[in-house]
Amino acid sequence: MVVQVVKFMRKHKYIILVPLFTVLFCWTLLTDATEEEAGTLEYLELYSQCFELVQSRYLEPTDPAILAEGTIEGMLLENSHYSYLIPAAGESRLIPPYRPVNAGITIGYREPMIRVIDVIPGSPADEKGILPGDSIIRIGDQVTPFLPVDRAERMLTGNPGDTIELLTQNHLTREVNEIVIELNAAPDTGSADAEPAHAFTISEMDQTRLLRFRGQLTGEVIDQVYAELSSGDALPTIIDLRHVNRGRENDGIRLADIFLSDGIEILATCNSSNEILSRILANDGRALTGFPVIVIIDPTSSGPAETCAAALQTTHRATVIGDRSFGKAVQREIQPLDEAYRLAMVTGWFCAPDGTGIHRSGVTPDMFIQMPSLDDSDPYMATALVQVHAAATQT
Repeated sequence: MVVQVVKFMRKHKYIILVPLFTVLFCWTLLTDATEEEAGTLEYLELYSQCFELVQSRYLEPTDPAILAEGTIEGMLLENSHYSYLIPAAGESRLIPPYRPVNAGITIGYREPMIRVIDVIPGSPADEKGILPGDSIIRIGDQVTPFLPVDRAERMLTGNPGDTIELLTQNHLTREVNEIVIELNAAPDTGSADAEPAHAFTISEMDQTRLLRFRGQLTGEVIDQVYAELSSGDALPTIIDLRHVNRGRENDGIRLADIFLSDGIEILATCNSSNEILSRILANDGRALTGFPVIVIIDPTSSGPAETCAAALQTTHRATVIGDRSFGKAVQREIQPLDEAYRLAMVTGWFCAPDGTGIHRSGVTPDMFIQMPSLDDSDPYMATALVQVHAAATQT
């Protein structure tokens, strides 16, 4: 592994140098923010000189577009691995486009590198034995501590027949493996350019509704869920948020909102010190109440699943069971830079109204599933059925 890292650094010296210059640049801007404008301009001039020297005197030819994009990525990595530069199609020299076929991995960042949140059954990654919780140390010749999650996701896509080389570490055995994934022609539902799978199922079991999701959670899906739930009987409901990890965190809040009366404080946003930045109230105007709700989560629950589970938990609308979720709950703002780029920047982390963090920490269930239940095929669901029936008896 050390040899691979050395090769990477030799091949991409300029990508290492530019973020280092950028860290210095960002630090000086932050420390100089309260001083005279001339100080900021001096550091901007210093940065410009470094940029020009790297471009003109580096021992290998450099592309100014790559230097500029690498510089911006360095700035954003200081903010969060979930902040990223969004290039227009065909405009980027450094950031690859999304391709039509995905390796079948949903990823997130947990220090010090990219981690696997979920693996699609039957996907190329699944066939190679990659598991949720595994670490991805390297993708191709890029080590993941220096990669925004968005660029890592792009690198895990390709065209049918392409191969992707990964260096992974199994989270159970700690064994490090070199893996080559060959992409097949199966349609991908994970990349940004693919048509999302707007799919959910509502079924009944033992006088209980079971709500499950597949694919990306969107506003359209939430509207369809509400239409079906509101047209049926008000039965005790189990919301299964396992493997829900695609979509925006705000859509998870919208899903929770349809089960809550307006005006209730459900979540907040905070900074890295858990200081409250803003508070979020239920205001959907659609309140499905009058029946108990149980939510199931596990480590494959991320993003919208976590904001939904946390909102229903903090308002005591639902009991959350299962295992701790992954811990990705960021608030992002997308700003246009010019015709060629947009900037997705993390401006806050979602947290409970009392400041309890969700991002990095994950959602802690009210009841952990720690032992086999009556139904060994799915102890999570078996426990959820017991709990929802107990709650229905008490109401």
